[in-house]
Amino acid sequence: MLAKPKQSKMKKIVLPAFIGLIMILSVVGFALTYNSDSPQGNLDSYTYNGHQYTRTDAGWVVKLNEGYASFNYGPKELEDIKLPIFSLPSKVYVAYDPEDKDQNIDFIIQKLNNILLYKNTRPVAACIKESKSCPNIPVVNCNSGDKVIAIYKGDKAEVNTDTNCLNIKGSTLELNRITDKLAMHWLGLL
Repeated sequence: MLAKPKQSKMKKIVLPAFIGLIMILSVVGFALTYNSDSPQGNLDSYTYNGHQYTRTDAGWVVKLNEGYASFNYGPKELEDIKLPIFSLPSKVYVAYDPEDKDQNIDFIIQKLNNILLYKNTRPVAACIKESKSCPNIPVVNCNSGDKVIAIYKGDKAEVNTDTNCLNIKGSTLELNRITDKLAMHWLGLL
């Protein structure tokens, strides 16, 4: 009669211990096989054209030879944007319509200026047309003989060339996307 209570007591200890051991081993096994650098482990990281892009709080980051570059959009989000051929000279005018200028256009201009300076191209602020809002900067157009990146606000996203101009047009969102695609292209990431 004493053997039965011991056997019952043994079952009460072994079964929960066995289940607990399985749970602990499952957690340890998952932790050991999880790799945050792999696309399966981190859904916000992928390789595109041989470069690893990772989403961070600062946007999409990619390693370059000398450091890192950050973009608002990853290259997969920009595949629908087709870029025309536009080679970077030693100096380019970054021109805008003074009637469209606001903080968003200022941000686009700053992004373009940063990448141009990185590529050893001197950006020069300019306006597309005469205005009291452009008193101390040049007014340029596509026929001026100088290379121009012209920024326009519009409903439809467009990127095209016209004589010496690279025209980018769109909403604030689309202008940001186009600027990221241009930067990736000029950095040789695409």
